[in-house]
Amino acid sequence: MGIFRSEKMGLYTITIPKDSCWEVMEELGKMDSLHFIDLNANEQVFSRTFSNFIKRADEAERRIRYIETECERFKIKLKQPESPDVFMKAIDEMTKTRKKAASTFFDEIENELQDKENFLLEQTKKYHEMHDHYNYLIEYKFVLSKTMEILTRDTFGRYTGTNEEEKLIAFNYIAGVINSEDQIRFKRMIFRATRGNAVTVFEDMGNPIEDFEGNQILKTIYVIVFKEGETIRQKVIRICDSFSSERFDVPKNEIHQKQEEVERKLTDTQNLMQITKDEIKNALLSIAGVTPEINASRLELQKWFVVKEKSLYNTLNYLRPENMLFRGVCWCPLNMEQPVYSRLQQLATEKNIVGPQFNKIKDHDLNPPTYFRKSEFVDAFQGIVDTYGTPKYREANPGLFTIVTFPFLFGVMFGDACHGLILLGIGVVLCWKKDEIEKGQGILAGLLGARWLLLLMGFFATFNGFIYNDFAAVPMNFGNSCYYWEDNTTIALIRRPNCIYAFGMDPVWNMSSNSLAFLNSFKMKLAVILGVSQMALGVFMKCLNSIEFGKWEDFVFEFVPQMLFLLGYFGYMDAMIFVKWLKNWEDVDQEAPTIITILVNIPLKFGSVTQKHALYNKSIMEPFGAAMFILIICMIPLMLLIKPYILKSRFNQQVASMGGAKEVATLESLKGDEGDQELQKRRLSLLLPKDPEFHMSEIFIHQIIETIEFVLGTISNTASYLRLWALSLAHAELSEVFFSYSMKMALNMDTPNPGVIFALYFVLAGITFGVLLCMDPLECFLHALRLHWVEFQNKFYKGDGYPFEPYSYKTLLKSVNPSSQTSLTINCSQQNLLFQL
Repeated sequence: MGIFRSEKMGLYTITIPKDSCWEVMEELGKMDSLHFIDLNANEQVFSRTFSNFIKRADEAERRIRYIETECERFKIKLKQPESPDVFMKAIDEMTKTRKKAASTFFDEIENELQDKENFLLEQTKKYHEMHDHYNYLIEYKFVLSKTMEILTRDTFGRYTGTNEEEKLIAFNYIAGVINSEDQIRFKRMIFRATRGNAVTVFEDMGNPIEDFEGNQILKTIYVIVFKEGETIRQKVIRICDSFSSERFDVPKNEIHQKQEEVERKLTDTQNLMQITKDEIKNALLSIAGVTPEINASRLELQKWFVVKEKSLYNTLNYLRPENMLFRGVCWCPLNMEQPVYSRLQQLATEKNIVGPQFNKIKDHDLNPPTYFRKSEFVDAFQGIVDTYGTPKYREANPGLFTIVTFPFLFGVMFGDACHGLILLGIGVVLCWKKDEIEKGQGILAGLLGARWLLLLMGFFATFNGFIYNDFAAVPMNFGNSCYYWEDNTTIALIRRPNCIYAFGMDPVWNMSSNSLAFLNSFKMKLAVILGVSQMALGVFMKCLNSIEFGKWEDFVFEFVPQMLFLLGYFGYMDAMIFVKWLKNWEDVDQEAPTIITILVNIPLKFGSVTQKHALYNKSIMEPFGAAMFILIICMIPLMLLIKPYILKSRFNQQVASMGGAKEVATLESLKGDEGDQELQKRRLSLLLPKDPEFHMSEIFIHQIIETIEFVLGTISNTASYLRLWALSLAHAELSEVFFSYSMKMALNMDTPNPGVIFALYFVLAGITFGVLLCMDPLECFLHALRLHWVEFQNKFYKGDGYPFEPYSYKTLLKSVNPSSQTSLTINCSQQNLLFQL
């Protein structure tokens, strides 16, 4: 069915022996065909069969994230596999040539990751300690240097010896390092605690200190000088410790020898740090190195394998354990039923196991998921619909029409050939250079998912720009105009008889005094024609849905009256617009009547019109208008009253005829290997029909709301489509204003100045880019989105379905590597494979 209706689904039971559950689920994950139902949804997560394995997988992922963080810190780049297909082929090749079971891969990867993590933790801890010690020695070195300078200043009352040894007389001092931001608080607290008996001197270290995490920290050296005394010394020490400052032992004599000792320790520590850093980097390179056969980092492949295994066991947790079996329930597209069945039988033969049972459930009340076979072209348009809500199973999909209607309505609002060509060019570049942009990961990479949408939006914006004859506020002449001046003295133009302009609007209209009135009239009428057409399409989709689901009451008492109501009033309005356009009013001794007046007279005057407002034969127009009014009034009770009583009658018949037959039929169709009906009933309780309920009041209230919403919504929705005219007018007027007050002003100067023209050109380009190419497309996009979600889709679309989410390795691994788009073929060598198990 393409994308108009979702693929037909079947509900199946699958029974898997516990001993071969890994092999079976591995194959099912490669087929991308089964959507499993969680039969253990009511159980606690930690009480499920494979909860311990999920914990182990989580722990393995945590270790991988830790190693990735270390690789990033050491600037080691990791390379992902080209695609999930490459990865799965590598695993298959390894399985064929390896003696151990494939299910043991995870155990060996887990042990390797644990060993690598322990080694890295140990080495990182050592490196951290050495880095801290290195910073300590750096600070100590600066403290020794700066303290000697401070103490040799003639500040504290000391004498200078002849042998250049400076000594303090009856003074003591404490030196250390604090953060530069704490200087003022530190100095104030020392002064207050010692009552002015201590002097604090600061010296900046100059270069910041880099901590283990790479953060730059500004440090300041302090020297506190005070008189000898244990009390004051203890106060100063406590204050220093409260600021988490580092205090250093500065000898009064032999400072030069201490500096040399610190220099030696710095050199030794730096050498040890480099050795440790090399060991860590080599360990990271060993696990992050690229395997030539697969062209991917070892760590990335291990990461993918852990993700795959976690998904496998998480899906197994959806199955219900019974003795030596796992029993599950899943959805499968009908066209994939035979391939799945054949593959399971083939697997049973290849692995010499008792084959899993795959049986279809013929009678159930479950609502199937929605599945469309989409392409990259359709994805962006379907995403617009899915953001509103996923289509219900077999419901008409608005995404099919959105492919055309969304960019077209955008083009109606944005219509400008110049600006449309720019959008079109962006779309062409995104489609043509897709691979290069994707690899570059630049600014345009974020637009790749919408490249086809941008392409069509640009195309229709350009098309409508040519229809409006608008090229950035400058009209274009595609041929001879249908109007001409009789002589140079007249202002009025004369129309050539039977002349039709080649394409779009005649450029003369853009230069006429009534240009705005004429274009507004045209665009307003065009907006309501498009609006009624799209709403009629939406109502017709309700017809197709009612036929698909076999709901004849929806067809007779919703589709028919709604279509007659819509076309009887607003369809009649569109028909009058075409009549007014096609009629030559120059040959008639009457002004063209106003259609809005005729429409207002239909309900107010029962269709009566004067000869002045008659669009065609008055004797036909008046009874026809009266008949249309009676028709649309009669449709309202038809929509409102009948359907609830039909549903009530049908419910009573179902209750009278139910009697458990459906339940017995369901149990028979689901009968497995066991013959115990009670066991089957407990096992398949999820699939049994629930006790029916019917509340007439709720149904009637719902029908009242639906009727009021459609009747009033038809009027308001038609008016809402006038935004097509309003946005087109806004874009055209903005473009004209920007052009008139920039380039047009410069070109109309008595003596055009090239410098002014050049400057105003860039002013126009900047404003055009910011307003007309950034803000206005976003505005038009949002209004087109509103027209589809509210005015179009509410006529038929429920959007209360849920998507088909198959158990698929390909989909899962694409989420790990979003950039993977292609599939490559490789030859895998067992000796050099990444895992080297």
